[in-house]
Amino acid sequence: MQNRQFMNQGRPSIRVRPLLAAALLGLGTLGTLPGLSQAQSSLPPIQSSVPLPRDVQLGYQRLDEGLVDDAISLFERVLQADPNQFEATLGLAIAYGRAGRDADAFTTYQRVIALDPNNVTALTALGTLGGFRPEWQSTGIQALTRLLDLEPGNLEARAQRALLLFFQGQFDSAIADYEQVLARPPVTDAALVGAAQVYAYGGRYREAVALFQQYQRQRPALASPNLTGPNLGSNLTGYEAMAYAFALRQLGEAATAIDILLPQLEAIDQIPAVADPLQLDLRSALAEAYAANGQPTAALAILDPLQCRPEATRSLARGLNEIARYSGDEAIAAESIRVYQQVLADPGLTVGTAREVAEALSAYPDQQVTTLDIYRQLAAQNPQDLSLN
Repeated sequence: MQNRQFMNQGRPSIRVRPLLAAALLGLGTLGTLPGLSQAQSSLPPIQSSVPLPRDVQLGYQRLDEGLVDDAISLFERVLQADPNQFEATLGLAIAYGRAGRDADAFTTYQRVIALDPNNVTALTALGTLGGFRPEWQSTGIQALTRLLDLEPGNLEARAQRALLLFFQGQFDSAIADYEQVLARPPVTDAALVGAAQVYAYGGRYREAVALFQQYQRQRPALASPNLTGPNLGSNLTGYEAMAYAFALRQLGEAATAIDILLPQLEAIDQIPAVADPLQLDLRSALAEAYAANGQPTAALAILDPLQCRPEATRSLARGLNEIARYSGDEAIAAESIRVYQQVLADPGLTVGTAREVAEALSAYPDQQVTTLDIYRQLAAQNPQDLSLN
């Protein structure tokens, strides 16, 4: 892309508003419940009114000894003879999780819930697994909602549901959950930084900045020497840094946002053949900060390496959209629309990304029909999401 072709000097004539749904949609990157193996470090008590098969008892013993593969074999043997044996089903789900077989664990925990809809171990695990893949998010939300009906004071479950709601683009519901978590100190680091990111992309910028600064104060080993002011976030990394920079940019602190994001990029001038998705998103965020700082040429130069890279399409579209918003350049806006249409054609399109595209395109009068079609499809596919109706 030749930067000059987008730099006309005419008066801005397009209407573009900032995206609230930004870099984290569809990604499992915020603070969550413990990882699946960690969450299952202690075995649930075995409760049964009838004697358990010897292999079930032995399977749990093998799990307790750390012999996961042996446990899997024992539980699978029991379930071949009796597919509805509850304790074996639960034990197998736990064993799959400990073995890192996430897809098998996800399916088996669903079988546990079919046998016992109120099983806390399975509901917790499904909520955790919901953050592993975009297509598991809805199931995770449903599981955590049931868990919270049983345990309204379970703040870890509420924070995890907030995370999954955020990934689905349901900002109001995510913030409502985090408000309850934040009102019950002490707040964990994971919940605090998760809430800060959701508040940032949910449009509550000043609260987000305050939460990021509180998060840094709770981690004194990583905090900046200056514990006040926007530079406090300079030690945030990855998606945390992106969210903090986003909030600062919306508050007119674009120069500080640049200072935060620049150290995050491994290489400004080139991208490796196999690019880390985080680096692609960071590049887009840095371009947006340059655009907000009145440096559109620098912004376009940062985006230039993303051209003709299929894995970078969303990051490129997002960056171009924000450059168009700040510069008012119609040619850049047209290119952003074109690239966003490529994003829509991706077979792996997630709910969160689709909502982001719809929000971006809704700012352009000639894209209203496309925007409406996206929201209609999302509403049909996600009838439980009232924000789409």
